[in-house]
Amino acid sequence: MYNLFKKGDILRLIVVLLLILLSLIIFNSYEDNPSSTKRKVALIIGNSNYKGERLNALKNPENDAMEMMNVLKDRGFEIIYDVNVTESKFEEHIKDFNTKLAEDADVGLLFFAGHGIEVNNINYLLPIDATLKYKRDVKYEAINLNDIIDDMKEARNSLNIIILDACRNNPFSDTRAVTKGGLAEVKAPRGLFISYSTGAGNVALDNKKGDNGLFTKYLIEYIKEPLTLQEIFRKTRTKVKEESNGEQDPVVYDNTINSKFYFTQPSNIFSKVKDKIPPIKYRVGTASKKGNYYKVIEDLSDKNEIEGLKISPNITRGSLENCLLIQEGKLDIGTTQLDVLELHKELDDIAVLAQIYHEQLHIIVKKDSNITHFSQLEDKRISSGEKRSGSFVTGNYIYQLYFNKKMKNPSYTTLSQALERLKDKKIDAIISVVGSPANAFRDDLNRDRMNQFRLIPFDINMIKGKTKATYKPSILKYDWMNNQEIATLSTVTLLVAKKSKKYDKKMQKFIKEFNNRYRDELRAEASKDDPNKPLARWRDRVTSSLPEGIEWHLVVRE
Repeated sequence: MYNLFKKGDILRLIVVLLLILLSLIIFNSYEDNPSSTKRKVALIIGNSNYKGERLNALKNPENDAMEMMNVLKDRGFEIIYDVNVTESKFEEHIKDFNTKLAEDADVGLLFFAGHGIEVNNINYLLPIDATLKYKRDVKYEAINLNDIIDDMKEARNSLNIIILDACRNNPFSDTRAVTKGGLAEVKAPRGLFISYSTGAGNVALDNKKGDNGLFTKYLIEYIKEPLTLQEIFRKTRTKVKEESNGEQDPVVYDNTINSKFYFTQPSNIFSKVKDKIPPIKYRVGTASKKGNYYKVIEDLSDKNEIEGLKISPNITRGSLENCLLIQEGKLDIGTTQLDVLELHKELDDIAVLAQIYHEQLHIIVKKDSNITHFSQLEDKRISSGEKRSGSFVTGNYIYQLYFNKKMKNPSYTTLSQALERLKDKKIDAIISVVGSPANAFRDDLNRDRMNQFRLIPFDINMIKGKTKATYKPSILKYDWMNNQEIATLSTVTLLVAKKSKKYDKKMQKFIKEFNNRYRDELRAEASKDDPNKPLARWRDRVTSSLPEGIEWHLVVRE
């Protein structure tokens, strides 16, 4: 047999067979991964701030929705996203979602985190303005899940996905015709995949230990892996059940037909041949997600066009903690306040990469308080931010500098928690250092909420000649104060790193681009002055010289 073919013929035959095999693999890879070319639309809503007597506020849904929005946006979904929506806004978003589904979308996805209940075997998603005084109010004040399912079915796209982290306790569990909590079973129509964060009739846990609900935490983790839709939810269910000791058991109602959908595409021979180098990751310490620090780093990460460099914001307690974690090697870069570096000499190995913006001292009291000046805060109950935050450092230092003693009754909480304590008269005042206007102010210190509070002035002459830290006069002016000008002081926000930290060429380029270009571009965008636009709102360009003892990093000096 061998003699019938020359050696060259055998080689040619092998090549032909390999090409046939290759084409079959390519064809199968394309068929198994239809989601790579589909138009995908997602409606993402997270409701936390419930105010009805029967509906308790929830800790996780806002964060759940934001994390889900980010992970799906990165995977090519067109996003409709909102948090803390009223019934009218919820209906508006659903209408917009249905319109997009009807416009040749292949995949539709609804994610809702918040309160969800079942009444008379019908499931409802609750907007934040639902009062639900009586059981009959549900059909008028809540969103009927069956209506959403019918709309998605009518769109006739190839795959629809509904994910509900919404099985909290039922406010009518003491009445008839309702379960003790949770959602009812649902029959998924053809092409629909539905998942509850826990089984029908059961209650999901509002995770007190983390920023995300237990179900959403693991769901997002597995969405990032090259797994099929079904594999993602199988793995999520296993982890949730394990971590909750069996108390929470997610459920799936799957009526997809021959659908092998991937959120994250698996590598295959059909992919473009590309020399992929794993991105170099830099951990950047910020503070809470509501603060300016987080948004600054998030914007810089989006703006950064240097391939192969990943800058990820890491939630911390704030300025002082960022510096300490850098020293311990747990962060690569951090945001901090200038006065934190000046007042903590043990941070002498921290160097400055950039000056970013000014942060102002805010002294907040109840509107009906008789406190009108900082000098009246002696021995009062004061919140000055979480320990190891910038507000903690500044507030305690300024108080001790002025009154020549430590705070008598300090309360160390986040700004949101402090506002609640102040409203309930559990504290007398808040001292907070915040970039103006930060996301925290957009969310927490808005006109509706702040009609209960007011700011009092702080004159820099009160501590002039005494302080070891650099503070400058500043002015606060907000619409909820009828644009009244309040005198205060400010410090500078810095981007810092360890002096001895060695950076690769990509990071060196990024730092120089940040100092010379990114900052100006982002300020130009922010100058549009839209208070609802989720951008870091940097006030002005900071080019002041550093005080004695504070050094620029070698990367900047080069």
